[in-house]
Amino acid sequence: MFVAVRDTEVTVSQDGKQFDFTKSVATIASNPGPDEAKVSFMLLDNVIKSWRVHYSGTSYWKYGNFVINYATVPTQDLLGDSVVIPNPENKYPLFTQTVSSFPSVEETATWASDIYGNGLARCGRDVAACGCAITSLVMAGRYAGVTEDILGGDVNPGNINDYLKNTKGYFSNGAVKWLAAQAYLGTFTGETIASRFSAPEFVYKMGEIDTALTDGRKAVLGDNGSHFIWLTEKTVDGYLLNDPVWYNTKTADDVVDEDSVLVKDYDDTFLSARVFTIYDEPVALSEYGIEAQITGTAELLYRSVAGERVGYVDGVVVIDLEHSSYGDAENISLTGELSAGGKHLLVPDADATFTLEVIGTGVGEYSLEFYALAADGTVTTFDLSGRTIPGVTTTFTFNLVTGEVKEEPISYQQFLDILNRELEGYTVQQRTFFLRWAERIYSNLEKKTVSQTLQSLEAFGKLLVAKKVESPVLSSAVVLLKEVVRGGRKHGEE
Repeated sequence: MFVAVRDTEVTVSQDGKQFDFTKSVATIASNPGPDEAKVSFMLLDNVIKSWRVHYSGTSYWKYGNFVINYATVPTQDLLGDSVVIPNPENKYPLFTQTVSSFPSVEETATWASDIYGNGLARCGRDVAACGCAITSLVMAGRYAGVTEDILGGDVNPGNINDYLKNTKGYFSNGAVKWLAAQAYLGTFTGETIASRFSAPEFVYKMGEIDTALTDGRKAVLGDNGSHFIWLTEKTVDGYLLNDPVWYNTKTADDVVDEDSVLVKDYDDTFLSARVFTIYDEPVALSEYGIEAQITGTAELLYRSVAGERVGYVDGVVVIDLEHSSYGDAENISLTGELSAGGKHLLVPDADATFTLEVIGTGVGEYSLEFYALAADGTVTTFDLSGRTIPGVTTTFTFNLVTGEVKEEPISYQQFLDILNRELEGYTVQQRTFFLRWAERIYSNLEKKTVSQTLQSLEAFGKLLVAKKVESPVLSSAVVLLKEVVRGGRKHGEE
């Protein structure tokens, strides 16, 4: 009986029979290089009593207080009551986005200079400059035994970059659309994509990262605010990691001195992490999953048909749906350049019809990139933009079946709230005058008389000037209403 080990794929058989072992045994990994290790076991009542390793290269495996150096073709038996197989020191596959020996100079050279995303991301032009998130995910995927991608190719940084580029899997700033990355690690089962990786949960506390690392079913990508790494485990020595750039880094608290080469000290701290659940078997994607990124003076809120919410509500983040996330937009920069801002929304199990609310946090503009992935692989994207007003919500109704988005005008109540706030200090007579005009505008709007609504809005704007009401907020509200009424602001698929 013997176990053939390559990356994390383990096959255990004897005389045609399969054996079940503890998880620590089932996740044993070998050198991620081309050589394959073979391990033989002696079993008694399904308990490992001894083991022998046959390995053609050189590997260092730790057990107890000593190190076994396996060179050429070694043989070594360890006898005991119950032997737990120690994992090799290099059990975690190391890949880099830059040219390096990991996994080889020849392989890394094939993707390091590839154009990353649209080639215009803030992080740079190529995978070497921007590919930390995708390379970290590749390492985690391979460790979980996912070595073949959805197209039947090898799971590596070059192939995932090509896949994301061809399926609109990047935001314009270079941030990864995680639903597309989840699909890349998946496979087609009939006409539906299934993946052993869930969509990631975004966590923002070190305690949450610690909890994820103690769960053998999680893959954790740490983010220090400008760079992603793969956090492999937490031990008495601290956080162990594989870094796709500073690849000689072993822990999140490595000492960096004048002799250090490609080592980075993360001070045992990460601003956030992407936590993937790893399933034993591929799980079908939901009928629809959505992701969105917004920049400008605005926040986002997803609202399902049943009223479940994900996003910003009255100054706090609300997450009603499992695996959904809302937080700061991702930033990638090897120089540590600060983020340009923005927010990111992820709902992996979305309704076919729902609303997205753009909530103004100031007078200004916003730009919204929307992405939807159907279970059959169909991608729908929209680029939306508009004006923002503090406290005013612009509501978009999405229909992923028809591929349409409709922008709803500012509600009558919101317009009244703006009027009352901006006309504070004016006389009752002046306030009543403008409130009556507001009533006329919305009466025309309700009757869907476009020309009369536009005429009343035009008159309202001129009256603000004539009455010397200086309010950028009111002026913006009038312009926004005009834009919505004039075109109905219907948005087709990009």
